[in-house]
Amino acid sequence: MNEQEQRNNIKILFDTGITNCMELSRRTGVPKSTVYRTVYKLRNAESVDRKIGSGKQRQTKANNARLLVSLAINNPRLSVRKLTCKFNKRRGLSFSHEAVRIEMKRRGYTRKVARKIPMLTQTHKAYRVDWAKSNRCRDWEKVIFSDEMSIWLAGGRVCVWCKGDSKPVKPSTKHSPKLHVWGAFSARGTFPIKVFRENLTGRLYCDILHECLVEQASVLYPDGWVFQEDNDPKHTCNLAKGYMEEKGIHRMDWPACSPDLNPIENLWSWIKRQIDLKSPRNLNELERELNKGWNSLEHEFLRPFLVIDAQKSQISTKSNGNKINY
Repeated sequence: MNEQEQRNNIKILFDTGITNCMELSRRTGVPKSTVYRTVYKLRNAESVDRKIGSGKQRQTKANNARLLVSLAINNPRLSVRKLTCKFNKRRGLSFSHEAVRIEMKRRGYTRKVARKIPMLTQTHKAYRVDWAKSNRCRDWEKVIFSDEMSIWLAGGRVCVWCKGDSKPVKPSTKHSPKLHVWGAFSARGTFPIKVFRENLTGRLYCDILHECLVEQASVLYPDGWVFQEDNDPKHTCNLAKGYMEEKGIHRMDWPACSPDLNPIENLWSWIKRQIDLKSPRNLNELERELNKGWNSLEHEFLRPFLVIDAQKSQISTKSNGNKINY
């Protein structure tokens, strides 16, 4: 609610006979100083509308604002101070960086941290479009999605309450201990996760599939299933291929550099946020929280992830193979 709306609300109550400033402030939630000024004007039969031309005048004209936006678009990595210097040099003015920040915000631009994503070549994009078209009519209910992730003991973003200009810190070690996790899920439920500390190899990957996937998949899918995995070298090595052929596992074709198409990425993100809230102190606690978080996933909770994934093949076609939000 802006100040003009606040004054209008005060006027409505004042016209109904409520003239006490404390009561007006309590009912409207408007600061008492604003109420006192507005009531003073009403008692003197003055208008409570904003006067034309009142307030600080804008320093940037329309052509200057357009130049600012143009400079920011052409050089998106410029900081506010560097953008200000470049603008002042071009126009021969002396704008402050705060004035530039305000004008950019007025135009709808803010600086954000760029998220890392895989670089997609034209070949990647073309293959993603072909993949999306070929899977348009696929029965996603029969697809088992899988992936690995690493989670660090001191990892994750932490937000804390602080007062004034104090800057909270989060102590961390130079090389934080970490765990690796393999997991899989489908429309019919989750599969046991495998937590391990050593680097993943082809042999270990085959052991994980034997221990966590094959037996339960045959129980959940007596009518057949399709296995999704990315193109990690451990997944496509001869040892893993031979094991899958031996067990009759039908592997789904998957486009390279496409984590945005895998719904389990969203699931990993949710689990990491839950673990960050628990703040485990050692790897044993971290492993316990991982298992606890994964085992707490209910069937109804998983469904939205798969509904979204069924739409991704259509979105990927419309976006010409470019990255999609996930």
